[in-house]
Amino acid sequence: IFSSSGGYMGIGIAVPSNMTRSVMDSLIKGGKVVRGWLGVSIQEVTPELAKQFGLKESRGALVSEVVADSPAVAAGIQTGDIITAFNGKQVDNPSTLRNAVAQTAVGKSVKVELLREKKSVAVEVKIVEQPKDIAKAGEDEEESVQGDGKNTALAGVEVRNLTPDVARQLGLPGGANGVVISGVAPGSAAEEAGLQPGDVILEINRHPVRNTADFKRASGKLTKKENALLLINRQGRKLFVAIK
Repeated sequence: IFSSSGGYMGIGIAVPSNMTRSVMDSLIKGGKVVRGWLGVSIQEVTPELAKQFGLKESRGALVSEVVADSPAVAAGIQTGDIITAFNGKQVDNPSTLRNAVAQTAVGKSVKVELLREKKSVAVEVKIVEQPKDIAKAGEDEEESVQGDGKNTALAGVEVRNLTPDVARQLGLPGGANGVVISGVAPGSAAEEAGLQPGDVILEINRHPVRNTADFKRASGKLTKKENALLLINRQGRKLFVAIK
């Protein structure tokens, strides 16, 4: 393992054996890595979102968008569904579901269990190969970003791009821009200032924030002693929040 100092004690990288075997078999059979595709955009079920959806615990993968002409559409999966199990295995978070779908053989039909309006629903989905033009776009859309820099005003704040479906779920008007807070570190300056998951950041120090790239750029400019003035949208109401 390369490091700038030459030291590597205590550093390790591990890849699950079942994942490497799946990649190896795919390369041997077809000369390329083939990943399964469900056709949904998903996000973490935060405590705030769990309350809004009437859940007792923050578990599963929340469907924020269903791609047209995808296996998910054919199976009847809808925006707002929370996927709780895939192919007989519990789904704890979005990463669990992404890995499970990617490793599922193309053409295989699997059972997907989900919650819809507090009721349990089970559907059968036939997994297909992930389209090349969607793979990169999906990664960008699902990516979460944290505030750059330690001990700055926005350290410990995790955000995601605000999609139309998420905006609708949060009760925001159509065409709303910004980034939605998906996590706030306990004990951080942001938490003390009152920021919470579900808040939508519109501005940082009077500069507009349209996406995660804007957020990362603005948070990266903050110094350790600099305050941050945020304009946020909380359940349709705009307000300023100052973070020391």
